Amino acid sequence: TTGATVSLVVDGTTIDTATVCIAGDINCNGILDVGDYIVVRRAYFGNFKLGEPQKMAADVSGNGEIDSMDYVLIKRYCGTMRCG
Repeated sequence: TTGATVSLVVDGTTIDTATVCIAGDINCNGILDVGDYIVVRRAYFGNFKLGEPQKMAADVSGNGEIDSMDYVLIKRYCGTMRCG
């Protein structure tokens, strides 16, 4: 899920680590669902502060910021896929 950390370990030595980011998985449950839509809506309107992994996941348009396009894309996906 978004926010999980994975490590590359060779012969007991950690070579690299990375934080998982699934586009749209803002609530960190591993899937894009209505909970993500609710969180991005609250963040977009300034009612919720996101952590760094959640900010990366919320930027589904890939322009480096959370804006109306991200909100609309997630809303559209949830409307189309019947999220929830």
